[in-house]
Amino acid sequence: MLATRIFPIINIWEQKELLLYKFHKKLHRTEVLVLGKPD
Repeated sequence: MLATRIFPIINIWEQKELLLYKFHKKLHRTEVLVLGKPD
């Protein structure tokens, strides 16, 4: 029980979903990280 407070359990489904919604995009002279659902 104490270990889960120190190391929180990572939901694998949420991590995979986050990878689907995360991408890098060029904006002017820099690259930005975009988080969101593409429509």
